[in-house]
Amino acid sequence: MSLSSGLNARPCVARQDLPVDTVMLGLPISPFNCALVSAALVIIYLSWRRLGHRPMTISPDHHHNRNYGQIFDLDGWGFRRHLWEEFPAVVKIHAFLGDIHLSVTDPAALYSILVKDQAIFEETKIHLASGQLVFGNGLLSTQGLSRLFDAPPFELHLRKGEHHRKQRKLLNPLFGTQNVRSICPIAYSVARQLRAALVSKIQDGPREIDILEWLSRSIMEFIGRGALGHTFDGLTKETQDPFGIVIKQLLPALSVTRLWRELFALTGSVTSFRYLIENLPNKSLQSLLNIVGTMNHHAEKILLSKKVAAEQGEDSALHQIDEGKDILSKLLQANMNADDDEKLPFDELVAQVSTIVFAGVNTTSSSLGRIVHLLAEHQDVQDKVRAEIAGAQRDGQDMSYDELAALPYLEAVCRESLRRYPAIPIVAKTARKDTIMPLSVPIVGLDGKRIDEIPILMGTTVLVDIMGMNCSRALWGEDALEWKPERWMHPMPQTVLDAPNCGIYAHMLTFLGGGRACIGYKIAQLNIKVFLSMLITSFKLSLSDAPIFWNSGGGAYPSAEPRGTKSELRLNVELIR
Repeated sequence: MSLSSGLNARPCVARQDLPVDTVMLGLPISPFNCALVSAALVIIYLSWRRLGHRPMTISPDHHHNRNYGQIFDLDGWGFRRHLWEEFPAVVKIHAFLGDIHLSVTDPAALYSILVKDQAIFEETKIHLASGQLVFGNGLLSTQGLSRLFDAPPFELHLRKGEHHRKQRKLLNPLFGTQNVRSICPIAYSVARQLRAALVSKIQDGPREIDILEWLSRSIMEFIGRGALGHTFDGLTKETQDPFGIVIKQLLPALSVTRLWRELFALTGSVTSFRYLIENLPNKSLQSLLNIVGTMNHHAEKILLSKKVAAEQGEDSALHQIDEGKDILSKLLQANMNADDDEKLPFDELVAQVSTIVFAGVNTTSSSLGRIVHLLAEHQDVQDKVRAEIAGAQRDGQDMSYDELAALPYLEAVCRESLRRYPAIPIVAKTARKDTIMPLSVPIVGLDGKRIDEIPILMGTTVLVDIMGMNCSRALWGEDALEWKPERWMHPMPQTVLDAPNCGIYAHMLTFLGGGRACIGYKIAQLNIKVFLSMLITSFKLSLSDAPIFWNSGGGAYPSAEPRGTKSELRLNVELIR
């Protein structure tokens, strides 16, 4: 085969269980030595790249010379679209410190990465190190490998094992349809609070409101009550809960510190990674640490209060918020009943609290904010959704989970918005051993020969382009880039049905697939539909004069200026009387 893939030099990664002075090469710990070690890491890494790199022979049509930073830039939409429109299937990207990554939209390749060979394509070093820094050993920051892959003796490895599998096994039943149905009344209760808060602001007539602030606060309260059995925000005050404030700040803080985190992740040790961040006098890094500290403090308080209630049994649960129907109460009970080797320690339970809140609030508020913005732009669609919901309601009663799911146009609007504008547009994976990545669309190598599969060397990073596959013209048709809810009112294109289905939702990648798929995607859908049904039947939403810019980075969020670090979405809100 004419194509040689990826990196010959394999990244050196240090074990987590080594003491910090071993990881820091035996030097006395000081800010100066932290900087010295960082510089040494860069030099060593670049030396390996020069000595060991074997260039890929993907054809010029599947190669791009621009900076990897443009993919994760806050205004990276145009660059990403350029990649998956002009270089379909797979494209080579020059990445951080001269590394070579593959950006992938080919369905067969993505099926291999996310499903068939998911044990090979694990999370990247920066993802794991940053996740452990922010959340600890939570579901987003643990690995799922069941064994160590063979490696040269000079390599030091991140701790591997079955952390992710173990956590997922305990958590999966709690996010199933039955539990989601049981918390549907909680979603409606919070939605009524949201409606009351907005009504109080527009009694005297239509008004421009930062609707994202109220959506985020409401979703935070729903996640608090439905997932944690804790109330964050009654939506009656102008000020937000401190936990909610830092959750909103976390995504922008991670975006602006990405290059620093890429560099520090080369240490391969969370201990040294954190020490470097703590001792570098950088405002953005220190802000990130403050956010992390606040999150962990509140997460631990919530868990301790729930732990006491769980240990006191069912009678105590009846006196909790929503009578202990929340996911955390059930998790603690399941953890108490689990075999000793399956139990999660206290620090991992704390990590799940922060993980659930961050994942639930940020992605759901981004998705719901995008839908609300689209409906404000398309008044005809908004009217049609409103009519469908009003026609299905019985004397103003709340609809059940199944009744909401049976509304075809509401479902079409939600699916199309999640397809065209996923909250997380791209994720990265690293190959943990040599493998072969198949292609459903052949490409041509530099020697002119047809290539149907790509050899991937251990250490190669692949970028799963979620939006690229969701918006592929080859799959969805020539109108794939258009937002058209009506496409879901007709049979799905045969090209989509024939492609390998690597996602868990509607033949798209918005919630990923395989063992790393979004565990809470059913709760997210419930949350979006309940809040949307309450908003649309109570208010008319329209565009104001305020500018709206959707920033990219690691996740989508709106702001009032390009590359804005403050999330906001200002729309006109008018009460429907």
